[in-house]
Amino acid sequence: MRDTKNENLDIEMNVTVLTKGYWPMYKTMEYHLPEEMMKGVQYFQDFYKERVKHRDLNWMFFLGTCQITAHFAKSKKELVLSTSQAALLLLFNHED
Repeated sequence: MRDTKNENLDIEMNVTVLTKGYWPMYKTMEYHLPEEMMKGVQYFQDFYKERVKHRDLNWMFFLGTCQITAHFAKSKKELVLSTSQAALLLLFNHED
């Protein structure tokens, strides 16, 4: 994904936007996503607000999934995780 300044973002992201009538009622949860994920979220919010001025986005991060490539000493693995699990693993990118 590229941001508005044509710089590469650290993630690739797909977003599905539905009106509230299509979603069952969920209790909202507050998420503190890692910077890599927040850049993608902010990019999409800016993009959406440019085109749709009368609607707000309510993010349901707990319904999402992430695919992460994990690089180990001798191999790499593709992991499919919940958003919470992926956010936790991304924290290890900043520490040994």
